[in-house]
Formats: sequence, structure tokens, C-alpha cells
Amino acid sequence: MDGELVVALLGAPDTELAGALSRAAASFGRDLRFADTSALTAAAQHELRSGDRSHYAAPLQALRGCRLTLLAASAAPATPIEALLRAALLRDGLPHAVVSEAASALQALRHTLSAPSPDDEAAANPRWQWVCERCGDVDCERHLLPR
Repeated sequence: MDGELVVALLGAPDTELAGALSRAAASFGRDLRFADTSALTAAAQHELRSGDRSHYAAPLQALRGCRLTLLAASAAPATPIEALLRAALLRDGLPHAVVSEAASALQALRHTLSAPSPDDEAAANPRWQWVCERCGDVDCERHLLPR
């Protein structure tokens, strides 16, 4: 296997969805591990009860280590917890996909697996460097001055 992929699956626990995602990742030669999202759900429940948003920082920071964050939305209108989770992800600027069925979750997973990781992208496209005929320093201010 090429490596482990960490996915955050928020919303109603769906073992069928988790199984389908695991099988799809395996077809790409990847192991899938689901992040523990219970602290984020607890923060949303706390906000629902008290209106206090102070419990989101650590759980949202933990999700930053996930390659993919999925919010499983119910077919009915969003529950209050779903709405609070979505708002927290948006406030924090955390990339995520809202999925209402297995097909959309699998599409998000396939897209993630086919896109290069940030490390792979940096290795494939290193910062371009220019060698000056006078000093070779790419950050030299002479490059900014008109001739």
C-alpha cells in the first residue's frame, strides 16, 4: 500500500459509508484511517446547549492533519448539530465536502486520491531560481532595479 490516508467523517455515523470509503481507498492502494471527530461533535453540542463557541479550537486544529474532511448531511433538513459543524468548518476555513450519499463521498475521495499531496506538488514543482551573472543571489535587489 502507498500509505495511510486520514479522513474525518463528521455527522451521523454511517458504517456503510465508512466501509465504502475504505474499499475505494484500497482500490487506489491506500489504507484509510478515520480521525476521531468526537471532540468536534462535543464542541457543537456544547454550543447548542450554551451558545459558547470556545471549545472548537483544538478539535478543528486536529482536523487540519486530515487529507479529507467529509460532513455527512442527512436527507432531511439539516439537524442543528450538522448546521453548527458546517458553520465551524466554514469559520475556520477548513476545506471540506458536504456529502448526502455514498456516491458523493466516493467522488470526493477519488478526487483527493488523484490530486497530488502538497509535499508531492512541492517536489514536482520546486521554486524557480535564477542565477545572476554577477552574484547568483536570487533575492538580490539588482533584479528589481531597472537597467
